[in-house]
Amino acid sequence: MNIQNINNYIYLQTFNSRNLLQKRTGSKPDDTHTNLQKDTKIPQQATSLGIENSTAIAASQKKEEIFFKTFLRKKGKVTKEEYDDIIKNHPSALVKAQKHIERYHITSTTPETIAKAAICLKKHYDESYKEGYIIISVGTSPSAITETMQALGCRVIFLPVSGLRDMPEPKKEELEKYIEETNLKYLPKYLEQHGVNQENNDFIILLDYFLSGRSLNYLATFFTEMNTCQKDKLSADSILGYLELYTSPNKEDGIFLTEEEYVMLENNMCDEDIFKLSNTPHFYMDKDYNGWNRSCIASSDKSEKELFKEFDDFSQPLARAFALCSIHEAMKLIKET
Repeated sequence: MNIQNINNYIYLQTFNSRNLLQKRTGSKPDDTHTNLQKDTKIPQQATSLGIENSTAIAASQKKEEIFFKTFLRKKGKVTKEEYDDIIKNHPSALVKAQKHIERYHITSTTPETIAKAAICLKKHYDESYKEGYIIISVGTSPSAITETMQALGCRVIFLPVSGLRDMPEPKKEELEKYIEETNLKYLPKYLEQHGVNQENNDFIILLDYFLSGRSLNYLATFFTEMNTCQKDKLSADSILGYLELYTSPNKEDGIFLTEEEYVMLENNMCDEDIFKLSNTPHFYMDKDYNGWNRSCIASSDKSEKELFKEFDDFSQPLARAFALCSIHEAMKLIKET
């Protein structure tokens, strides 16, 4: 019995009891208070049950609200295991994430656009490198897409690198000293910690937003000179360049970005608004640039272990909510095709 029916029931019982007592005793309604309490005993129990149910619902909603807030503040990127747990045990968190994005998201790129991009790129690399590949997601620009790719099963290493195109290119004989004086020295060590070295036979894909190409070429040259990986298995790719291949209003087979979605994504990457959707920090190669805001990680006074843990633990509430939704959109699109 719902609360409205309970209230109606109490009212009718009271009204009928009053009329009956007046007819039998001639008493006024005010004289029947004690008898009315007895007549309404069962409906009061029902009201109590309704209150208990309402309290239980409120407690459950509060618990789910706490879960979602904890999810937003959690360190690191959203994993496939997290997503599966939410779909199974906390589906309201997905609704809350969508509302959180609607409230705080100011870029034009949507979770569905990111999901399409992730599926297209995964398909491309799965077909191109059947022997195995590792994507090194360079900096903050591709992070939203590659985080979704990781949830789809790609092996991705998120390499925090910022400000490469603003750095002077050193002479070859000065390279070793130059590396030691900058944050470049940490990159091979971080990659080695994640399994990238000369013994690794997987193709290594440096994936970044491509403007002039200087940053990617710089990084590829640096990796080659430092013997970070096998030279013949290293590729530097423009994320927008490959996504353009999967952009068309006319193609019907598979999942493609619309031209409008591609342009919005390109604009957001160009003006760096895409960082708001990134769970990868800024880590400038010039040490003096780091520390100017909380999205930057500085290397000073930290061990490599501490620094690398900061890389892996970095996250932003909006970016985590967005990642959850884009992973969900990707899973839906895969089921539909």
